[in-house]
Amino acid sequence: MSELQAEYHDMGIERMTNSVDGSILPAIWRQIEGTVEWKTYQDELLAVGSVAPEPKPAQPSGRTGYRQEIYAWMKREGIEGLDRAARRLSVSKSALKSIMSDKGKARYGPELLKRILETIGYQPKG
Repeated sequence: MSELQAEYHDMGIERMTNSVDGSILPAIWRQIEGTVEWKTYQDELLAVGSVAPEPKPAQPSGRTGYRQEIYAWMKREGIEGLDRAARRLSVSKSALKSIMSDKGKARYGPELLKRILETIGYQPKG
């Protein structure tokens, strides 16, 4: 049991909180903030908060805009129109247009892009 727990164990929650809004009384809060447990908690919280997640690229190559590749595939397969191409690729027309575009926000994830590029037979140069 911590020294704070030992000191307030028998006090009861009612005497440590505001009866109107349930908040911890300022005197109790100051004592909590002075404990080793609180300092450890704060250090751990800061450590977790300082670790930034690594951004995931939207595309395997970091590239956007596969318009030429999609149109070449459509021509090879004899597909007319983006509606039919999207159905054939099992994606929404919006997602297909997003994959083809090099502007705006991507409406697809890296897994979908990888699947589409494999389906159309795209081979990155290099």
